[in-house]
Amino acid sequence: MRFLSTIAELWLAAGVVLVIFEVVIPGIFLLWLGLAALGTGLLLLLVEISFGAQVLIFAALAVASVMFARARIYKRSAGNSINQPGSGLIGRRAT
Repeated sequence: MRFLSTIAELWLAAGVVLVIFEVVIPGIFLLWLGLAALGTGLLLLLVEISFGAQVLIFAALAVASVMFARARIYKRSAGNSINQPGSGLIGRRAT
């Protein structure tokens, strides 16, 4: 039995490694690249695709996942006044 004998397995392994790196080195960016690699690997298990198309699919999934996450993060923090210059402690009483 050969380890990582297909391109799909390489994509899946890269995705797992990136997700593990995200846990070890927090920054919330490697997670989305890891999920894009996992998505590319899962797609390759179903359909055989050329390497150029694989890279394009990975790039599209990576951009889409980052944009989705960014929109969700900004939407969630829109009402949050932490680290906003105009919402400091000016005029407030600190205890």
